[in-house]
Amino acid sequence: MLTGCVSSVAGFLQIQFDDYTRNLCKGRSGFQSSSVRMRPKSLFNQRIRALFHRRVRPLYHKGTRRKLRLQKNAMHVLDLLHPRAVTNGRFARVGSQFDGGYVMVEQARTDGAAYSFGIGGNIDWDRHMADAGHTVFQYDHTVRDPAPDDSRMVFFPFGIDGHRSMDGRMRTLEDLLRSNGHQTCDDLILKMDVEGSEWPVLSTIGEGTLAQFTQIVVELHGLAKLGSKRDWRKVEPALRAMTLNHVPVHIHGNNCSRTVEVNGRPFPNVLEVTLLRKDQAVFADRYCSFPTELDAPNDPNLPEIILGRFVR
Repeated sequence: MLTGCVSSVAGFLQIQFDDYTRNLCKGRSGFQSSSVRMRPKSLFNQRIRALFHRRVRPLYHKGTRRKLRLQKNAMHVLDLLHPRAVTNGRFARVGSQFDGGYVMVEQARTDGAAYSFGIGGNIDWDRHMADAGHTVFQYDHTVRDPAPDDSRMVFFPFGIDGHRSMDGRMRTLEDLLRSNGHQTCDDLILKMDVEGSEWPVLSTIGEGTLAQFTQIVVELHGLAKLGSKRDWRKVEPALRAMTLNHVPVHIHGNNCSRTVEVNGRPFPNVLEVTLLRKDQAVFADRYCSFPTELDAPNDPNLPEIILGRFVR
C-alpha cells in the first residue's frame, strides 16, 4: 500500500514538472523562450525564480502605495489643522519651559474647570491653570496623585478611552463629565496627552460633548503612520470631530519623536495642537512660521522641528 502511495505522488510530481516545462517553452512564464533546449534542472530553476519574482513584486508595490497614501493623508492633515490667527486675543505659554508646556490663547474667564488627561511626572500645566483660578481635574491610571495636598487639583486614577473598560479603569469623557456634574457646562478647558489613546476618544466622542470646551490642547501621536489604511480610518474621523466646532490656532512638532518627509518638508510623528472654539474669537489667515518665539523644544538637547506655515 505504501509503495502504491509513493508511486502516485511520484507520478503527480512528474506531471506537474512536465506541465511547468511545457509552459515555459511556450513563453508563458514571463521569460523569453529559447530555441536552445534547456536542461530540466535549468528549467526548474527558472520556474522557481519566476514564482519568486511574482511573489516579491507586490510587496514592493505595497510599500510604494503606502508612501503615496502617507503623502495624500498628510495633505488632509495640513488642510484640517492649518492654524488660523486670533485677531482679538493674545497667546501665552502655559506649563513647563520645555516638555509639558503649551502655547494657548489667554481667556478672560478663569472660573471654568480644566480637565488634564495624561499626567505622568509633570504637572506644571496643571499648576499654571490652578494659579489662574481654574479647578483642575486630573486623570491618569499609571501614576499616583502627584499633588495630594493641593485642593485646587483633584486627581482620579482613571484613564480615558473611547469606551468604558470592564474593570472601570478606562472611562469615556462623557462619563467623567457626568460624574463631576459638568455635563451642561460650556466653559471647560481640555488638555490631553495620552500617548495615542486620543484617536479612539476623539473619533467616538459626541459633537455636543467636545463643544463644551472653549479651548483644547492635544498631542496627536502616530502621524508618521498615516500611510496605513487602518490607522487613517481612526485618524480622519477624530480630526474632523476636533475641527467641527473648534479652529486650530497653534501647532508645534514634538522633537522627542521622529519625522517623515512630506513633499520635501519634515512632518512630525507627534504634533501638539491648540484649538479654540469658534465662538471665542475672530479668526483670520495666519502667515507666521512655526515654531514661534513662544515655543520651545520638548527635548532641549535636540533641534526644533521646522514646520513653516504648515500648509500644503
